[in-house]
Amino acid sequence: MSLTDFLHGVETVVIDSGPRPIQTVRSSVIGLIGTAPLANEVAFPLDTPVLVNRRQAAAMIGATGSLPQAIDSIYDQGGALIVVVRVADAQTENEQLSKIIGGVDADTGAFTGIHVFRAAEAECGVSPMILIAPGFTHQRPLGVAGHTVTAQGNGYTQATVAFTGGGAGAVLPTAKPIITGGKITGLEFDSLGFGIVSPLTATVTGDGTGATITIQIGASANPVVSELKQLADGFKAPSSPMVPRPPMPLRSPIATTTARAACSSSIRPSRVGP
Repeated sequence: MSLTDFLHGVETVVIDSGPRPIQTVRSSVIGLIGTAPLANEVAFPLDTPVLVNRRQAAAMIGATGSLPQAIDSIYDQGGALIVVVRVADAQTENEQLSKIIGGVDADTGAFTGIHVFRAAEAECGVSPMILIAPGFTHQRPLGVAGHTVTAQGNGYTQATVAFTGGGAGAVLPTAKPIITGGKITGLEFDSLGFGIVSPLTATVTGDGTGATITIQIGASANPVVSELKQLADGFKAPSSPMVPRPPMPLRSPIATTTARAACSSSIRPSRVGP
């Protein structure tokens, strides 16, 4: 072999002829959550990710609730790949926000509400990176607006805090005590709660004594936005660049029979996108 035939390093070969498969860019997938009371329960089961890639595929979503209008608005602007999550319709604002936020079912271990997006990769083959909840992100419900450590106590190496009160239907906050030098110096809130209409009491328990905390109630951050942000931050790869996903078949919710099948029926559209 001559010296001119030797290649040292990386060789890039560009093939610019022939058919090319459609690829789904990871950052372009929309995660949409909301209500649709008249939706077909087989095509759009509650708390289940359903992949929609065109307006016609959402024909069974019905005409009421927040999802039909949101889907129409998205496709009015062009093509899109949407992971749709439908939650049950509730009577009060607090109940509805709770269903949107969701979590993990204590009995079944299944994801509910916003957290269903965590199962989208396994169920639908895509993970949404644009998360939206139209109609549920503008509220500023009453929650924890601040707190004051009225007595730091002493002797703490571990502690927990529990909240009581708040009124009927209130969703209570969750927090962890901050311990510095054996004293309780503050609270780190995981959630601020919402729908709190009466005084809230915080009780600190642990291996120390004497810590007391007063809670102030006021308009707080929207809980749905806070939950969506936490989920989106968890989806971000800390060091991986955003690269196109490998080619995969697109799926439709039409003619599905089980929750898992909602993302398994394959269709072959001519293109994705506007």
